[in-house]
Amino acid sequence: GIVVEPCFAPFFLAKLLGRHNSYYDLQTLDPSLFANLQRLKSYDGNVTDLCCSFVATSADGEEVPLLPGGENMTVTNENRFRYVYLLSDYKLNIELRAGSAAFLTGFKRLLDERWLRMFGEEELQQIISGSTDNRLDVEDLQRHTQCSNCGPREKFTLDFFKAVAAMRPKQQLSVLRFVTSCSRTPLLGF
Repeated sequence: GIVVEPCFAPFFLAKLLGRHNSYYDLQTLDPSLFANLQRLKSYDGNVTDLCCSFVATSADGEEVPLLPGGENMTVTNENRFRYVYLLSDYKLNIELRAGSAAFLTGFKRLLDERWLRMFGEEELQQIISGSTDNRLDVEDLQRHTQCSNCGPREKFTLDFFKAVAAMRPKQQLSVLRFVTSCSRTPLLGF
């Protein structure tokens, strides 16, 4: 099997935790769209001149009305904040609903949903992917290593862990990846 080290965006982790994403979460999904919407919010000119309507472009290139008749509604200075809200809601919550639900269905088979609610986004990321502090506790790894064809107290084994302890952190994580197929340490140790 292939081991992956997923690093999920905060908006997606919030979805896993059952939270509804809002406008400011858009910056982790699409930074350029977020920046453009920020400019739209503070645009000094006549917003009508930008020729925007209440539609979003879906991932497959289709135009999707953000509300009934949205393709015929022009974004104006008066309704631009509603447009920003509806577009960010579509991108963060509606467009991703099916994919997020499918992932969450599988994820709930691994972890009880009630346990997930105890965590924030950063904590959940660590649970999924392991620690990202770029340090390896060599003594903990040594205590939990099962040796084959040699014993834990043999010179070869002791020299190996002594060499690993002398390495720079990046090198240690490379050894960990070679041995375990993952360069992140388990959240609570080995």
